[in-house]
Amino acid sequence: MGASYGSSKYILVLKDHATHYCKLVVADTADSRVTTEALLAWYSRFGIPPVWVSDNGTHFKNEGVTELSRRLRTKQTFTPAYSPWIIGSVERVNRDILQVIKAMIISYKVSQKDWVSLVPLVQTNLNHIAVPSLGNRSPLEIFTGLQNPTPLQKFYLPEAKNLQQVPKSGEIDGYLANLRESVQSMHCAVDDKRLKQRLLNKKRERGENLVNFTVGDYVLRSRVDEKQSKKLQVTWVGPYRVLRADTR
Repeated sequence: MGASYGSSKYILVLKDHATHYCKLVVADTADSRVTTEALLAWYSRFGIPPVWVSDNGTHFKNEGVTELSRRLRTKQTFTPAYSPWIIGSVERVNRDILQVIKAMIISYKVSQKDWVSLVPLVQTNLNHIAVPSLGNRSPLEIFTGLQNPTPLQKFYLPEAKNLQQVPKSGEIDGYLANLRESVQSMHCAVDDKRLKQRLLNKKRERGENLVNFTVGDYVLRSRVDEKQSKKLQVTWVGPYRVLRADTR
């Protein structure tokens, strides 16, 4: 994130996959201590999720976090290497957070080093705004079961030593909408990929034939014709383009 008036330089993003509820943790360093403390803080408030999903960064993949996972009886999984459809979703969230905060700094006319003060605003917008994918409910409502509060309209600026009114900005609203979409899609490809692999494994066990084409490929479809000789003749028709692949 860059320099601040304090020693903070990083934001750790924690997300509940089912509800898209997020916690943005401001940190001085990107190491295992920050990750462990953030997970314990989440555990103390909401309980611990049965599965953790992260990339292979050293602040996630280390003895300390592994031991914490063992003691809390959770399963720690990592996104596979060289998987742009997975890593890309995380990078998109990081990019959109930067974009939102930069837009806020310009619109609110504050110093770039005040970005730490704007993080609660970003988190509030992520958690308090209703989204169609949750039945027009907010992540906060679904995650906690509490009534959704009114949107946050003020933020605290340390150098001013008082609350500042949040100005209206269509540009910021647009950036926040993009960020919400990015957070919702983060790591979704992981679950989809695992489900498809489990289904493929089951098909192999049953001896079923596996397809070797994907969306965008052109295929031929077989049609069996019965002639007067009562013999079956296979006719290939097409080509057809594969437009969609449903997970079944």
